[in-house]
Amino acid sequence: MHECNNCLVEAMCRYIGQTVTIFTTSGGLSGNGFTGVLLSADCNCVRLLADIGAPPACPVGIIRADGVDVRPRLDYRFGYCQYNCVDCIASCPAGVFDAIGVEEKQPARSARVALEDQRCVDRTRGEESGACAEVCPTHAVTMVSQGEGKPTVPDFQPEYCIGCGACYHVCPVEPRAFVVEGLEMHEVSAGVRLVEEAPHGESGAPDVLDDFPF
Repeated sequence: MHECNNCLVEAMCRYIGQTVTIFTTSGGLSGNGFTGVLLSADCNCVRLLADIGAPPACPVGIIRADGVDVRPRLDYRFGYCQYNCVDCIASCPAGVFDAIGVEEKQPARSARVALEDQRCVDRTRGEESGACAEVCPTHAVTMVSQGEGKPTVPDFQPEYCIGCGACYHVCPVEPRAFVVEGLEMHEVSAGVRLVEEAPHGESGAPDVLDDFPF
């Protein structure tokens, strides 16, 4: 954790309500700064009311921004991050993404995911939906047997998870069995999990869902 610079915070607070430009070292190509009305400043964050244009292009519409907080967020109710897509990287108006290609982007983890077993219909109702395993691009979720005559259940290995939100999007229960928490800085996952029989091979989940979510 960075040590708080109280003098800098105090200086910034003098400009609350005024239009300012903030320059930051975070983000790959963000050299022009962020301009807007300064709303607040403390040791953890600076809030601007800014017009930086529409959220970066997303073919499935999961990048959202609204209200006073104009920072884009990912909303997996509308879809999930496509495994072979880098449209947001190329189109971000603030240039906060490093310019990387598909192969570099694929193992990047944008969120941490947890599976709440007590919510899973496969475990609680024996429904054997398997939707989460079918769409997972890295096979972080696979279906495993509980024994002869028993339904298969999801087995989640978080080290392979990239936080794309596919499992959350197709989960048929509310609240969802998968919990997704965004990361401030991307991490690197363990890549594609090797399994004996993967429903979609090494390339992972399909880009278009025909039957999901339920």
